Formats: sequence, structure tokens, C-alpha cells
Amino acid sequence: MDNKKPACPKCNDSGSVKKNGTFRGKQRYFCGKCSKSFLLTYFASVIEGKPKIIDTWVHGKENLSQTARANSISNYYVKKIINEKYYSELKEAEHSVAMQNERKQKAEEIVSQSERQLQELAKHSYGKKQALEARITELKEKLAKCEKLLKDDNRELKELKEIKEGPSRRMNYSKFKKFLRKREKK
Repeated sequence: MDNKKPACPKCNDSGSVKKNGTFRGKQRYFCGKCSKSFLLTYFASVIEGKPKIIDTWVHGKENLSQTARANSISNYYVKKIINEKYYSELKEAEHSVAMQNERKQKAEEIVSQSERQLQELAKHSYGKKQALEARITELKEKLAKCEKLLKDDNRELKELKEIKEGPSRRMNYSKFKKFLRKREKK
């Protein structure tokens, strides 16, 4: 018989976990540190199944309740898993926008430095001037691409922020589902 105590899913402590009866033939545990009562198999299946739960919700025609039933978990945990996915997507989009802003600023600085160098070279030699003009044109094209990517990232961030809109700031799950489907098509 295995006497190893499981870790609490809430506080991740195993030292204060004790057996707490059974539920439908499965061992229940109680964490004395955070007062959380849990079934070991239930939480293990929820944690391991997060990608599957999100995938079935996004690609299937099920709503939240049907997804919960199909995965034998409560609506609360389906919503919790989807909210975690939302916040990770939001954080990723904000990071992407910040990185694109940095790239754009660096590209703008390089273009302005190159234009200053061009003005200096215009006074001295014609051959170097043509090479620098070609480089500036190339840099301006890269800057335009960077601005397009930044615009796309800003649009995506705006879409993500609009998913939680209104006075209640509640999650609009159907909008988030559409957002995830659209992103996968890209």
C-alpha cells in the first residue's frame, strides 16, 4: 500500500495533507494548511486534460456545460481553464505588442541615422550616396513591415480586451471561442 501523501492542488503542500474519508469509493484528502478538500484523481484528470478540454471546446459544437459533461468535470472548472487560457493569450499579445514597439523604435532610429549619414555623404561622394540610398530604402521597407505587424498585434490585443467588456467585465466565451478559431486559421 502506498503511504505517500499527495500534494494539495491549491497550495502544493504535501506535509499537511491528511485522508478525509471517501467519496463515491475514491479517497478524499484534506489540506490543513489551506483547508482545501480534494479528490486526488479528480484534480489530476483536470490538470492533465486542460489542453484537451480547451481543444474540445474550441473545435467542437459544445457549449460550456456540454464540454464539462463530456470531460466529467464541473462548469466551474471549464470556465476556470478557459479563463486561464484567456489570460495567457492576453499576456502573450501584450508582450508581442511591446516587442513590436521596440523593433519599430529601433528601425526608426536606424532610418533617421542613415538619413543623416546620407546628408553628410551627399556633400562628399556620389558612389557611397547611391549605396546608402538603397540601404535607406531597404530599411524603410522593413520599417513598413514592422508597422504592419505592430498594427496586427494591436488589433489582436484590442480583440482580446473586447472579450471582457461591459460593466460586469464578464467573459464573453463565444467571442473568445471565435478568436481562438480565427487565430488557428492563420
